[in-house]
Amino acid sequence: MLSIEDLRKELHAVLKISELSGSQDREGLKSFLVDDNLAYALAMAGEKVKKFPVHSLWESNYKGTNYNLLLDYLLETTDLQDFNIQVCKNGHSYSFFNRKSGEEFFKVVSKAPKDVVILFKQFLNDFNSWEEVRDYLNSKAKGSALSDDYLNYAVSYNCNDLDDEILSVLNDKIAEDDSIVDYDYLEDKHVFCKCPNVIIASEDFKKKKDIAKAKLGMAHYFYSEAYLVSEYLSKLLLKSGELVVQLDDCYVWLNTCEPSDLKESLKTVIKG
Repeated sequence: MLSIEDLRKELHAVLKISELSGSQDREGLKSFLVDDNLAYALAMAGEKVKKFPVHSLWESNYKGTNYNLLLDYLLETTDLQDFNIQVCKNGHSYSFFNRKSGEEFFKVVSKAPKDVVILFKQFLNDFNSWEEVRDYLNSKAKGSALSDDYLNYAVSYNCNDLDDEILSVLNDKIAEDDSIVDYDYLEDKHVFCKCPNVIIASEDFKKKKDIAKAKLGMAHYFYSEAYLVSEYLSKLLLKSGELVVQLDDCYVWLNTCEPSDLKESLKTVIKG
């Protein structure tokens, strides 16, 4: 897997969106010509990328000039990034931002992390899925632009210590009512591809698979297909007793269900 430093080299020409679209509303926003690896990474981070024969066009909502800072922000992924949530901690102050706009939607000053989770539970009370959270925050970000001040703060004080606790707030609610799980979204956004044979055949994979089997108390494990999945989905699968092998830069799910219907496999596994 390429590092962020490698991906920086795939950012080429910088264009002003207003010059491309003629829209005054988007004046000052930047578009970039990027190569395939960076285009893929940005698309996985929820950015708008259009494929063209030579380069891809990345349309950002950024008006600044510190492109390295922008890439640091977008490509240093967290468990909550898929749902447009940015958590920052500065001393005893926790701030929660809309990742798409940089707007702060609430702040907590407390020495006890549980107070933060309690407030987040109130915020999430009316949502039935993380996709609803993502879409709500995305709608609130329309017409906004990321600033260098916000990016500096978010990168400097990024906090993922509470990701699991925050995710569990809504995940527990979802687990109680299987009807609100969006399996189409899980299949589309969190199952990346079938795992390449070169990974399956590697000594590193075989060693870590044996360790993962031992943790689950399994002597044997027969699977129908292996997939590369997101960290978020890997945690749901592990919670359901599935075998997931964590490598240095990816998660491999060894699916025991019928491979012809991936969505049904996910439903069977997560529903239990």
